[in-house]
Amino acid sequence: MIALLVASGADAQRTFGTLTVVESMPIPAGPSPLSAANAADWRFVEMVYAPLFSADANGGFMPYLGAKATTNADGTELTVSLHDDAKWSNGRSIQAADVVYTYTLAKAGKWNKAWTDTLRPVKEVRVADNGFDVVFTLRRKLPKPEKVLTVPLIPTGLHGDKSQYRPLPLGVIGAGSYKLAEDRVNSRLVINEHTLRKPKISEIRIQSVGSRELAVDVVRLMGDTVTFDVAPADAAIVGAEFGSRVIRTNQKRLIALAFHPKECLLGDATIRKAVTHLVYRPELFGAGEAVKRSPAPVSRASSAYPRALANTPLAPIEAQKILWWEGNWQREPHQEYFVRKTDKNATEELAVEMLVDADDPYAVRRAAVLKHRFASAGIRLDVDARPRLEFTSRVKSREFPAALVSLDIPANRSLRPLFHSRGRDNITNYKNKEVDKLLARRDTKGAVAQIVKDAPMIFLGIASDVGVAGKNVTIPRVQGRGGMARIDRWQIR
Repeated sequence: MIALLVASGADAQRTFGTLTVVESMPIPAGPSPLSAANAADWRFVEMVYAPLFSADANGGFMPYLGAKATTNADGTELTVSLHDDAKWSNGRSIQAADVVYTYTLAKAGKWNKAWTDTLRPVKEVRVADNGFDVVFTLRRKLPKPEKVLTVPLIPTGLHGDKSQYRPLPLGVIGAGSYKLAEDRVNSRLVINEHTLRKPKISEIRIQSVGSRELAVDVVRLMGDTVTFDVAPADAAIVGAEFGSRVIRTNQKRLIALAFHPKECLLGDATIRKAVTHLVYRPELFGAGEAVKRSPAPVSRASSAYPRALANTPLAPIEAQKILWWEGNWQREPHQEYFVRKTDKNATEELAVEMLVDADDPYAVRRAAVLKHRFASAGIRLDVDARPRLEFTSRVKSREFPAALVSLDIPANRSLRPLFHSRGRDNITNYKNKEVDKLLARRDTKGAVAQIVKDAPMIFLGIASDVGVAGKNVTIPRVQGRGGMARIDRWQIR
């Protein structure tokens, strides 16, 4: 996520202001279109670099550094003329050789392979016989040939010669709306005076916090505030002055107690059974939180919700009976927590260590409630509260016995990244071949039933995000890999 802060006051209105982008990930020293690896990198690329043609809001393409593009009779050859005023941020004119250089590397998949699919129809890129235009030889006729012209350009030699390809550029030279204010300092961008698209924000300052999950995204302007609990998604926001209306997003978050099935006692089915008598979801969420209290990874309104699941009322006595009779845990009258004898005749206390985001007051509150409820049944819950940076690092590396997590889940179809064996957000390394097959067939109901049955998580609820818009704010359609491809359209009024 990102937070966007716009300078306030009369100066902001007169000079169009400074936009501070609080990035959710540290940006490497000068990422390029060939090395950008995450949304933060792509936001930088979209502001500093520029393509021959760019996508518009209607699904078409419009010239940027290219002046025009024409195809031959059978559509297998695309000729692009460069704009006469196309220049790099250092003032040097963009040459056809720069285009060939960029596309040669991008087509070969250097280094992030971001453009290999887009350029698959391209057989060859060369300088035209006139020495000024660029010719793209295509394998077949394309319905929208301009799509292959959307790779942001880099100058010839920026990544070293052919024998010395390197994943990061030697410098940051592009033709986008912005350039570095100082050489090799990518945290402050100013308007590129040579750009063909003059932006309406005078300066960009990038503040990196090193964490993927910021609590809120904020755009602040002269006392009015626009708040989004999630990053503005592609096609979710169009250029309009919202006034004081409420913006309802499709973004949802899954709140769960995730655990390592082997390194945490919650991996024991008997202990989990006892815990189900302790978790009372209505008390875990404070007033004002838009949360659907659900023990499943989908909301109660979903057709995939397992109707057999009930929100168990508090029953610590039932939990104690399960631990005593089914789990062979013992507790004397003077003992606060259950214990048992190990194979080595040592005494083991029934204790669970839970990692919590210390910067999230809602998570800290939930942790306190859970600690109290676990104690009522003789289970010791040790809360390990860490700053967000440490919390996120531990969760992403799966180095935690148990953690109170908040996972992005925009819609039911997004169960795949969370619970597929190869899901990018599968933090507990959950693997289930049957779930993989069900997700591949888009059988959400079947997948949810199986996930609820054996996923290493205790589901607490689904949080729905809502944003409120202030006055005098114009936000364009946000599109592109990093979500800021049309930064030239952002403005302060």
